[in-house]
Amino acid sequence: MTRLSFRSLVLILALSAILLCAATSQPPFLAGTQLLPAFRMTFTDHQKGEVRPPDPAKVNEVIYLTSGNTIYFKSVFQQSPLIPGEPAVFKDKMTWWFVVRDSQHQNQYTARVFCVTCTPKSWVLVAVNLGPPQSDMVARFYASLPLPPLPEPLPASGLPVSPPPSTQTPIEWFLTAGSMVNGKPSLPPPDKQGYFAMYAKKGVTSGGVFYKQPFSMAGAGGGAWHQAYGSSSTTHTSPSRSSCRRRSLRPAATRRSSPPNWRTASRS
Repeated sequence: MTRLSFRSLVLILALSAILLCAATSQPPFLAGTQLLPAFRMTFTDHQKGEVRPPDPAKVNEVIYLTSGNTIYFKSVFQQSPLIPGEPAVFKDKMTWWFVVRDSQHQNQYTARVFCVTCTPKSWVLVAVNLGPPQSDMVARFYASLPLPPLPEPLPASGLPVSPPPSTQTPIEWFLTAGSMVNGKPSLPPPDKQGYFAMYAKKGVTSGGVFYKQPFSMAGAGGGAWHQAYGSSSTTHTSPSRSSCRRRSLRPAATRRSSPPNWRTASRS
């Protein structure tokens, strides 16, 4: 190899390294947006466009636990709204939603809902191969819609959330609905936009890693969560390529039994 070709090779390798770093680097505001491996979070349900919506004063809970390459996800509704795939008789009842790997379905993630206060208690399989939110869900949103977070929701969003003054406690509102079309962002109307909001500076450090504290998930909930769902595969893909095979929205036959087996998450 001559000196000229060697120098050329070094230049090519250096240029490749620079391009690779530039392609994989993330903006500073994404630092700390990954979800904690285990946490519990309360939420209230403000349902629009539903006859006799659930009481927004009732406090619900989300429980999230990571063990190895498996995520355990459970939502507790004190008064269930009308959720697609859930039997109508479950409305206004206390329900538990489980998203776990299921040995009866080739170890894929499945979503099941268990009605605690029904008589008799019963559960139904809602979806197969619909995984829980991935820990890098905010980064996945950004990969699909590379826009920086907003300091507050868009005007006319109509969200039932009262953020603290941004000058005192800054909140980052990441958009979760919309996409890029011909290199330009295409967003839904403000009242249809979804958000995953996190405190900009408030959070916890665990294992030497800083995690921003979530503030709110609001707006178009379908867009907010469906893009963040993973598949039965552990390979991380962009939101637009996630393998989410929904079953029919018409629920399967309701079964009377105890709830599916689920590991109990400890409070982080």
